Amino acid sequence: RRRERGEACALAPTLTVWRRNAGNIAVFAAVLTVIFLIWARASLVVFAIFYTKEMPNLTGFLTQVVSLENLEFLLVYFGVGFVFALLVFAVSVVSIPLMLDRNQDAITSMLASIRALAENPAPLLVWAALIVGLTLLGFMSFHIGLAVLMPLVGHATWHAYRDIVEPLKT
Repeated sequence: RRRERGEACALAPTLTVWRRNAGNIAVFAAVLTVIFLIWARASLVVFAIFYTKEMPNLTGFLTQVVSLENLEFLLVYFGVGFVFALLVFAVSVVSIPLMLDRNQDAITSMLASIRALAENPAPLLVWAALIVGLTLLGFMSFHIGLAVLMPLVGHATWHAYRDIVEPLKT
């Protein structure tokens, strides 16, 4: 945004920009926390349904994933995870930029984000897949890649927001 306005770019202002709309960003974080808690509970329910006798240890679970044992469990587990990941992406794709750029409230930002996904499903789902892929690359590089990739994802998200959300009339 500073670059678009012809202002000098500096690191310090970017580290504190969240303070301008801290309350709504906190509400947004609380919503994501609730979604996460429900997601974790749903994950436990899936385990409880498929593992009625004994829960597998981590090694046993990873062996099942790699060898594709218990394929029904894997399909349901990853299907439930996909639904929650899609929900999180839907409510967050343009929420933070809206809250930072326009001081928009959290609920309006999340609804605008859902609308943006509904109106642009193909490019935004490709964007979601790219974020997942880049995040995996970052993890595979022992998190070093995240230091490079996440600022790039954030920068690209800003441009996606500017292209998707109608500019304010001034």
